[in-house]
Amino acid sequence: MKLGTTRFLNGSWRVSVDVKDPITGKPPSLRYQIQNNKGIARVVHGDNVVCRAEIFSGLHQTGELMIKSRGNARCTDGSRYPMPEITCKAGVNDVATCTARYGDHAAIPLTFKKIGA
Repeated sequence: MKLGTTRFLNGSWRVSVDVKDPITGKPPSLRYQIQNNKGIARVVHGDNVVCRAEIFSGLHQTGELMIKSRGNARCTDGSRYPMPEITCKAGVNDVATCTARYGDHAAIPLTFKKIGA
């Protein structure tokens, strides 16, 4: 990660979180579409319930990348889905180490994979 710029984040991303849905036992499907530090997160969980939230990103003074939403995602079944606060820091071989934090819970490892421009 280069200090000062987040242009590398522009595009579509698949986010894999090590969390299981209590109904299906499978992890939720997260997709992030980011352009110029703003975007939309799309979550599919449970029995194909689709949720969306506005997200924003930026670099902290420490050099850590932060990706947050302003609240819970709104879902097609009328429910709300909690969105994680994502933090990434530079790791070995230019591979970032990222974690997701849901509220006051412990940080959970996650993986970002670019899937489109």
